[in-house]
Amino acid sequence: MLAQDQQDEQCSLIALVGPSEDLSDNDWNPSSDIFVMNSDGSHLHPLTETKYDERYPAWSPDGKYIVFSSNKDRKGDPGYGDYGIPSYSLYIMNSDGSYRHRLTHFEDSNNDLQPSWSPNGKSIVYYAETREFRWIEKMSSDGQEHHSLYIGDGFEPSWSPNSEEIIYTKGEYGGSQIYTMDADGSNIRSLTSAKKYNQSAVFSPDGQWIAFESTRDQSDNYENLPFDIYVMREDGSDVKRLTFDGGFSPSWSPDGTQIVYDTSKGIAIINRDGSESKIILPSQNYEYSSPVWSPNLCVHTT
Repeated sequence: MLAQDQQDEQCSLIALVGPSEDLSDNDWNPSSDIFVMNSDGSHLHPLTETKYDERYPAWSPDGKYIVFSSNKDRKGDPGYGDYGIPSYSLYIMNSDGSYRHRLTHFEDSNNDLQPSWSPNGKSIVYYAETREFRWIEKMSSDGQEHHSLYIGDGFEPSWSPNSEEIIYTKGEYGGSQIYTMDADGSNIRSLTSAKKYNQSAVFSPDGQWIAFESTRDQSDNYENLPFDIYVMREDGSDVKRLTFDGGFSPSWSPDGTQIVYDTSKGIAIINRDGSESKIILPSQNYEYSSPVWSPNLCVHTT
């Protein structure tokens, strides 16, 4: 846990996925933990320390909780995935790692992944899958009410700042494209059409821009398709490339001036105009991944 004076100096933190010190059960059951660090990369420490696989952290809008995926309590389907690897449910914990408990208990989904918490605090949207189906599910933040929004090849759902839209990725032949839909699953709209991979889209805090990863400017050789970070306006126009040496999993700073993302060299931050890219957490081979910036914690401090 951060010392109190260190916490007071930080109006935002970054949650991310990193290597677990505990060994997994077997080679088919990977193990990783949820970590948190200051927005300059300092004071990195784990929130979960288990032999299980913990992934996809997402902050509550007040910064008090983190929802994430874990394979702790799921036995999996022996006919699905890699030889019956334990499948994933959603869990929630306090932002200091305490009071961890399970949110999803569905027997008809093998994996509950990629959660996103609505800015109004009422709902969590996530990607669910079985052997036969994939869909985007919305549930109340306490896990009690559920509603399937989109059945198909949609994944990576994320909320708009006003909690009225959901942006997501849809797998398509030869790539993937970015779509939005209303919070009830209606009014589906396409934002990208480049016949490459466009995915991991997230709205800026003001809702005017979208950051995403794409291979749109790369060659057609799949073995040489590094993703880079791009931004576009909320209607899909005015696409701008920000990185030129690879980038994955963008997440906006609370004030919308910077983006944190993965690289092969570590976790990096770049200004929204593409200037001043810097590594804040050096690592090799994506040892740390999936960085997610917290909301402005100083706003919620009393």
